[in-house]
Amino acid sequence: MVGDEPVNLREWRAPTTAGDAGRLFTCGRLGRATFRREGRPIDDDTIDLWVKGLPKTELLDIVSLLGEKTDGYSEFGYYPFRSSKEAGNKPTFQQWLATIDALSCTSFQRWTRRESRQMLGKR
Repeated sequence: MVGDEPVNLREWRAPTTAGDAGRLFTCGRLGRATFRREGRPIDDDTIDLWVKGLPKTELLDIVSLLGEKTDGYSEFGYYPFRSSKEAGNKPTFQQWLATIDALSCTSFQRWTRRESRQMLGKR
């Protein structure tokens, strides 16, 4: 293991005069700090570390930029879930969120509940 998850966590602040600016964070994908560019499966413990390292906030929306590499390999291949746009035996991200055991990671439980609501179009 190399570093703390998530890697390259950075906050961006937009200038505003209205006082209604939100907070935007960017960071590397799950497991990037731990395994760098090594092409290996990312286990649940590493996913939990990544989630625990996210900013503590009431509301956290996550936008994933996982996709397909230029050689055709899906970046979802590193994880225990797949994109809903892909065929395969792994559960989709939504199915995986609905069935995982989040152990004692309360930030992960909050994140998965929020993500599940968003994916179902609920707020």
